[in-house]
Amino acid sequence: KQWYQRRVRGNNLIYNYNMSPELLKFHLNSIHDTAHTPANMKLWKYSNTAKCLLCGWKNCNLKHILAGCRVALDGKRYNWRHDQVLRVICDTLLEQMKAKTSRPKKKNWVAFKSKEGKYDTPNREMEEERSPLDGAEDWILVHDEDEAKKGFPQHITNTPLRPDIVVFSDSQKTVYLIELTCGDESNFESQRARKETRYQQLLADISAAGWTAQLFTVEVGCRGLYHHTLPHLFNFFNIPRQRKKKALNEVAVIALRCSYTIWLSRDNRIWSSNYELVKRPEGSAD
Repeated sequence: KQWYQRRVRGNNLIYNYNMSPELLKFHLNSIHDTAHTPANMKLWKYSNTAKCLLCGWKNCNLKHILAGCRVALDGKRYNWRHDQVLRVICDTLLEQMKAKTSRPKKKNWVAFKSKEGKYDTPNREMEEERSPLDGAEDWILVHDEDEAKKGFPQHITNTPLRPDIVVFSDSQKTVYLIELTCGDESNFESQRARKETRYQQLLADISAAGWTAQLFTVEVGCRGLYHHTLPHLFNFFNIPRQRKKKALNEVAVIALRCSYTIWLSRDNRIWSSNYELVKRPEGSAD
């Protein structure tokens, strides 16, 4: 199957009124593969070559420009996009962690008037939605960026691996590993399998140290689409519905804006990673 026939979502970006006409045009062209790439220009007989202007690859299609160019990779253009999307996810999780530090008031049942004129409510207390963050107030989030590298908490276990996000509690002896991939949508499944294999030994080492560990692989596409693993992550941490919707939309827009920036520099070897579309999250452990 093609990538657009799989479990890929885009949260109706065409209805996002904060998008510029140029960004919307790029979004639609990227989905339908109608952008003016060297490969398409040769196909449409407007050019005699389909080579990449940066690395010289013979078939420079949109997938190559946004996720496969060696010059762009070595220049850390894709790392920059990855870290901008990572910050949005970190902000969402940190906000939820701060909300859990103060226990919400218990909800009460609505009292309905019966035929006898009495106001009756159930005897049992209303059950609140449970979150994996319940039961502890010492949760710490550590996130790793290309320009701000942070290692795995070595008191849990010794490893050179650096997951993108680590959420852990010393009192609960529980750790959640979150690994983000921000690339082409056609590679979602292979990227997920590769990350799961990569961290299999680390999960075993954490368990051997007496901790409970769980890995989440999250895939976000370069065209502003995301895999179902992203909503699954937010659902696991019990992110409120409206906040989750906002975060999913922001992730999609930021990924698309970063890809559009990479697209605009497709023939320019000069690149700077100092563009900050998203501010670095506050509250993450140093």
